[in-house]
Amino acid sequence: MDGELELERLGLVPTDVREFVIDRDQSCCRVCGRYVETPALHHIEYRSEGGLDVPSNLVVVGWLPGHDCHLDVVHRSKRIWQPVLRRVAQHPGITALQARRWGVA
Repeated sequence: MDGELELERLGLVPTDVREFVIDRDQSCCRVCGRYVETPALHHIEYRSEGGLDVPSNLVVVGWLPGHDCHLDVVHRSKRIWQPVLRRVAQHPGITALQARRWGVA
C-alpha cells in the first residue's frame, strides 16, 4: 500500500497499468501512429479533472522534439482531441487521425 501511495504522490502511473497500455498501443503514438522509442502516457481525462490511472483513460503519445503530438496536438487542441482519444482508447489499432477521418469519433 505504501508503494501505491508514493506512486500517487509522485503522479506516476502504476507499472502494471503503464506496461499494459504500452503493449496495447504497441509503443505507437495514438494520435499519428508513429512508433515511439520512449513512450509517454497521456491521460485523456486529466488527473486534475478527476481522471484515473486506468487503461481506458490512458494512451501512448509522442512527446520528444520532432514528434511531439503530446504538446502540439493533445494539449493545445484539447477540446477537439479529448473526445477522439476517448474513442481511440476503446479501439486498439486505430489512431486519432484515422478515427477523425473515418468518423469513428
